[in-house]
Amino acid sequence: MTGVAVVMAGAPPMVEAEVTEVEMGALTDRQIADYIATGEPIGKAGAYAIQGRAARFIPRIEGCYFNVVGLPLARVSAMLGRLQR
Repeated sequence: MTGVAVVMAGAPPMVEAEVTEVEMGALTDRQIADYIATGEPIGKAGAYAIQGRAARFIPRIEGCYFNVVGLPLARVSAMLGRLQR
């Protein structure tokens, strides 16, 4: 879940949330240890990088892929577009 706020002088603030569900497959202890050994999960929210090696463990997502990576671009773009009306 990512919260997005757009604040601009002269306009009411917009605050929204984007929710994306990620299904992670069952992993063996060996797969977990091997993934940790790559160093990729260090410093990542949820301890995995969907755009990296962990992609092979994820059979499906429901929602915005970019939300999982870091910023729900379509939602942010739509919010900014509403400011221009």
